[in-house]
Amino acid sequence: MTPDVVADVGNSRVKWGVCGPDGISRMASLPPDPAAWEAERARLGAGRLRWAVASVQPAWSERLIDWLRERGDEAR
Repeated sequence: MTPDVVADVGNSRVKWGVCGPDGISRMASLPPDPAAWEAERARLGAGRLRWAVASVQPAWSERLIDWLRERGDEAR
């Protein structure tokens, strides 16, 4: 899978960036709060996105992955 978005779930922030031909663009650093994720995800536009998620916080990464899948995105 080639991701559209990469995410890093840390101890206090969820960071993600959009993948493009020249590298990562349109980055966000968000609190571990689905309301903040919703607003930023909406900025990425409609349509199904493929996400690659890395984490040091398994509980938060699972929550993010579940949240993404509920919206129709693919997440690994």
